[in-house]
Amino acid sequence: MEEQKKAIEEAERDRKGFTAFTDGSRLNSGAVGYVVAWRNEGHWASIKTHMGNQEAYDVECAAIERALELTGQRRTAPEAVTIFSEAKATIERTASDDPGPGQQYAIQA
Repeated sequence: MEEQKKAIEEAERDRKGFTAFTDGSRLNSGAVGYVVAWRNEGHWASIKTHMGNQEAYDVECAAIERALELTGQRRTAPEAVTIFSEAKATIERTASDDPGPGQQYAIQA
């Protein structure tokens, strides 16, 4: 309960620029997808994407790539960009376009 309260407070905190929250998941059936949520003029907006049957790691990479894509679609470049993801390895992966899992999303990011 305390973690949930802390997460809500962090989500509602005002920040400069563009802030997004990402999450990807894989069901027992093998279906995967992700969501990107962000504040848009004081309201929450989100995009949900189903990706068929891939690895959860690739879906997490795709979610971060999509958040960065949304940043680039803004009318003016944001002063700062903050992307929240619980997938530390995925965040680190977006900094490298070396061959391996998540490569196509790291290159796009």
